Amino acid sequence: MTATKARNGKIHYAWIIMIACCFLQAGQLGIIQNLSGVFLQPVSDSIGCGRGDLSLYMTIQAWATAAVMPLVGRWLPTKNINVLMTAAAVLDGGGFMLMGTFTQPWMWWIDAVIIGVSSAFLFFAPLPMIITNWFKKKTGLAMGIATAFSGVGAAIFTPILANLIVTVGWQSSYYIAGAASLVLTVPFTAFVLKFKPADVGLTPYGASAEETVAQAKADMATGMSVKRAWATGLVVLIFLIGGIMSLTTSFTQHMTGFGKWVGFSATTLGLLGSANMIGNLVGKLVLGPLNDKIGTRKTLTIGYIVVFIGLIITIFNGGNTALLFAGATMYGVAFSIQTVMLPLVCQTMFGPKDYPKLFSYATMGNALIGSVGISINGALFDATASYYPGLTFVAICGVVAMGMCFIGMVRARKVGFDKNDDTPEIENAATPSKLEEAV
Repeated sequence: MTATKARNGKIHYAWIIMIACCFLQAGQLGIIQNLSGVFLQPVSDSIGCGRGDLSLYMTIQAWATAAVMPLVGRWLPTKNINVLMTAAAVLDGGGFMLMGTFTQPWMWWIDAVIIGVSSAFLFFAPLPMIITNWFKKKTGLAMGIATAFSGVGAAIFTPILANLIVTVGWQSSYYIAGAASLVLTVPFTAFVLKFKPADVGLTPYGASAEETVAQAKADMATGMSVKRAWATGLVVLIFLIGGIMSLTTSFTQHMTGFGKWVGFSATTLGLLGSANMIGNLVGKLVLGPLNDKIGTRKTLTIGYIVVFIGLIITIFNGGNTALLFAGATMYGVAFSIQTVMLPLVCQTMFGPKDYPKLFSYATMGNALIGSVGISINGALFDATASYYPGLTFVAICGVVAMGMCFIGMVRARKVGFDKNDDTPEIENAATPSKLEEAV
């Protein structure tokens, strides 16, 4: 079996898996998650409730996702993912369609639990787990392309959905958006996705010709166990890394308000979100391949430098429209770091052995801690009548997140991977050469 081709001599199935992940990101994260905000104003005006009351469902949804993340790490490697992820996709898309029948905010709050639980099995944690299983080489490239499609899906459907809300109403628009999500994802979750190459008798993309399926399975025993990660405090650290990374992105929802606050026109304000999305998309396409070439630490540093420059430009834009757009675009890279680099940092720290379970803690922190970021920025503005404290807050979070990533990778290298399943003692750990190369 060759390193890059499947048994039939054609393209390696890993690339088909990546394409399936692209559709999953576009249909689920791109539509169900990223476009939820499009409905807030028309729905709240229609049913006569405050936007804060309605948007509470998004926080509940994040908490529900975080609550079941440990199950995601346990079930994906052991259950039939075609059944598991298809059921989740149906619940997610169906739950979104159901919102078209609601008339009171509490109905969204209850439905948020269903969508939050099902979402946990569809993106954030599953995609990095599947991609890292299937790609021994070009992992960053595959991760970047797949995650970029959440932005592609949002970019395509945002104007369509906005127009539909005006022409057919928000109720019918919920039905159409939910149905589109199902059409884009269910065929792939039901028939294409496989958790790891060994499930279909293949080796990962980039594996040497001499590697057998048995060897690929043996490689999965290399890494750090959950027990060892807890004993060394690295579980808590990866939880905090995921959360602080998410806080770094939390000013995005306030970018339009900031533009209005500094006196930009309505036309300019409408394009700020697009600039941020462009930065997010380009960052995903660049950071992944860059990680493959220069490693996780250097790529992470470059990514955060871009974010910091973007925030500085935003703070000191001096009323210059071009500078504001440049700052918003560069700040959008923070999302790319969260989605592309977080799983790669986790992989570098822990290796493949218990990666699904350990990465679930990172996504749990991402959801729990990150869910309060928008509120923190809002509270800072209310207390100071200025957006500058919020921009400073996310910049500090970026510095902390980057520092914690470096500490985590160095600490994991010193602790070392498990010698075998029965070796929990930290002091007897051997330092893995593969981890040293990655860091």
